[in-house]
Amino acid sequence: EIRLSLVGSEMCIRDRTTSRPSPAAFVEAYRALADAGCTSIVSLHASQALSSTVSSARLASLEAGLDVEVVDSRTLGMALGFGVLAALRWSQAGYDVDAVAEAARATCASSRTAFYVDSLEPLRRGGRIGRAGALFGSALSIKPLLQVDDGVIAPLARVRSRGKAVERLGTWALAQAENLGEGKRVCACLLYTSPSPRD
Repeated sequence: EIRLSLVGSEMCIRDRTTSRPSPAAFVEAYRALADAGCTSIVSLHASQALSSTVSSARLASLEAGLDVEVVDSRTLGMALGFGVLAALRWSQAGYDVDAVAEAARATCASSRTAFYVDSLEPLRRGGRIGRAGALFGSALSIKPLLQVDDGVIAPLARVRSRGKAVERLGTWALAQAENLGEGKRVCACLLYTSPSPRD
């Protein structure tokens, strides 16, 4: 089984941030869950290579007052969401925290994510890619297709138009599914964010 997550984003709003939650916010959330009767928590987060959220969660787990298994998903977006759904299924089936965490890790590891951004600049400002990569894309009017590879954002392809970007994402998704062979299950998710005022 493979899970595909395709994301298209115009990123036309320039003042977005992706600041991590503080350890104190996690402690508060974990303690609230403990007060509600939870005896253990699987805390699943976006790739540590892309965000320091995992670090905040790990610090908070030391003060939570209950067993917290912090999981670095090594991915983001709906691939992370597929991991959450797997953890929920395993938890509801009565498995212990270690098995639930492993189900989340395995699901995230078998997921694939590709995405298109209209500009690399927001990724550069957020520290997700270097300055040279952002300058290269904007100077040549390239529409970059990116993927999450081993927990980091990596190039997938470069195209010259939004239409070609969407077409290439579809081709990528079909190739990922075909690589599984016949009879395999594919879960796919297409997300589109921030439509441009031009459209």
